Amino acid sequence: AKLWEAGYRVRAARKPFNDGTRAFSEGTLIILLGRNPDRRATAAEEMQRIAEEAGVVIIGMDTGRMAEGIDLASRDSRPVKQPKALLLLDAPFSSYTAGQLWYLFDRETGLGLTRLRADALRTVQLGEYDVLILPGAGNLKSVLDTTQTARLKAWVQEGGTLVATEGSALFLTKDQSGLTAVQTVQDEQKKKDDDEAKAPEPAAYTPYAARRDSTGLARIPGSALRGILDPTNPLAFGLPARLYSLVFNAEALTPSEQLQTAGYYDQDAATLLAAGYASPKNLRKLAGNAFAAVQPMGRGKVVFLVDNTQYRMFWVGPARMMQNAVMLLPGM
Repeated sequence: AKLWEAGYRVRAARKPFNDGTRAFSEGTLIILLGRNPDRRATAAEEMQRIAEEAGVVIIGMDTGRMAEGIDLASRDSRPVKQPKALLLLDAPFSSYTAGQLWYLFDRETGLGLTRLRADALRTVQLGEYDVLILPGAGNLKSVLDTTQTARLKAWVQEGGTLVATEGSALFLTKDQSGLTAVQTVQDEQKKKDDDEAKAPEPAAYTPYAARRDSTGLARIPGSALRGILDPTNPLAFGLPARLYSLVFNAEALTPSEQLQTAGYYDQDAATLLAAGYASPKNLRKLAGNAFAAVQPMGRGKVVFLVDNTQYRMFWVGPARMMQNAVMLLPGM
């Protein structure tokens, strides 16, 4: 964000490289002075300032030729322009998630977002924006009816990046809005579980006094599950191969060849739960299924982040995926 603010043309590496002494991972940002001729005289001073302000290391090199991997000006060093991003607010979107996202970008990242009320989506010129962010929501039908869904799909196909989190991500699946062909984990496992666990007392006859406890057992009240990431996917650039994802429901996406899965829950249900509570049934349902993914669509893409990536700005391990979705993916 500071590089863009200073007027630099920025690139991001899609593949790793090594200059002979140091290794650089996917997602490394690259500034080519040949692509920034107007900044040559001030580059050294500005890079030092930006490095100190952002708390990062910026390394100067005398050549773009690397000992291993891609060269700095290769086709896998992709230009990433500062996106014009729109964040929707107000009902039906969660004010909590919307506030967290605004704070993440405005205060933590230094990237300004345009913020509009949800009902403005009907009249806003989507073509003026590169990225649209949908915070978590319970039911988007009041905002995205069939007409608006078709309009949004056309915008994505023309090159837009649609980023949805939590309930909004689930709404964009085939099962709900039909905007994409992505599917949520269905009830095949549930049927198997029901057949295996023929309770002597059917749920319909659960005593009144026990109903609250019984209902609670079906929920995931905010538990840490072990996640596995694909650091070669631009959505997970800069992140380790494993992290803990904070989960509040038993919903996930079904991996497929068409869906670019960037993060999925540990495949072993017995070791999936890291902290908190989740029933064995829910753990079996989630194990091996996706919580972070990208669905290409025409010239654009839809980003699914099923779990909150920056919960109350204290659970921020997965937040880089939200930043990548907005800042890097449009150029990838």
